Amino acid sequence: MIAWRTDPRIQSNLAASTKASYRRDMDAILFKNADKYVRKTQRQHVRAAHAALHVTPRKADKYLQTISLLWNFGAEKLDWPLGENPAKGIEKYGR
Repeated sequence: MIAWRTDPRIQSNLAASTKASYRRDMDAILFKNADKYVRKTQRQHVRAAHAALHVTPRKADKYLQTISLLWNFGAEKLDWPLGENPAKGIEKYGR
């Protein structure tokens, strides 16, 4: 998250409101998962977290989007050996 938040290529292309929106979601993820090893994140954990937020579908879907964004950033831009994105393909609630 720190690397994503400080990457000038990404941050220069985002509106302030978009940055704030991602910051809220990232802070929530970080609060609950700061002590966990990211490479051990499994699809079932992401699916369970998404399902737990079903009462607020937009928030649940944004959670998935944020995980996917961070995972792809780490794997593709930082070359971290993370494996497949655990949020990829999980069906969103939609509108």
